[in-house]
Amino acid sequence: MGRTSPAHVPDASVLVTVWRKSHHSNPSGECAELGPLPDGVTIAVRNSRCPHGPALLFDAETVCSFIDAASDGRLDSVLDDYSRYQQHDAGILIRGGNGESGPGA
Repeated sequence: MGRTSPAHVPDASVLVTVWRKSHHSNPSGECAELGPLPDGVTIAVRNSRCPHGPALLFDAETVCSFIDAASDGRLDSVLDDYSRYQQHDAGILIRGGNGESGPGA
């Protein structure tokens, strides 16, 4: 199955929607906001700190699948991999599964 890039709009503030963010979002406002569009099948996603910035447009089924996967822990390993990548780029020594230490171990 081929992967396609989501559609986008350059200025999210022009979209007719009610923006919502998780009640788990942090107080500094670094959150993604979701807004269902009037067509009933599209959900826009924007950075809450940039309301006039771009928004990505996804079909509702894709967004629901992503939220379900995040909620039940199926994305935890992705976050672990990302954390290791960030530590590696920062030059932090991390311990790999083989017991060795060093960047990317």
